[in-house]
Amino acid sequence: MRVKGFKHQELTPPIKIEDISKHIDYSLIEDKTNQVPTEALNLCKLLAIDEDWLSCCEEK
Repeated sequence: MRVKGFKHQELTPPIKIEDISKHIDYSLIEDKTNQVPTEALNLCKLLAIDEDWLSCCEEK
């Protein structure tokens, strides 16, 4: 089980930090994959964090 997460598909960058909590779905869903959630990276992109810095954080 995991939290459904951030509804980033509904937004375009940049967003305000104050608006983040309005777009998180805390409901639980079953997840049988072994993938790591990418919520933090999606948030950084929407907050218009520097792309060069972000690229070092993404999985290659």
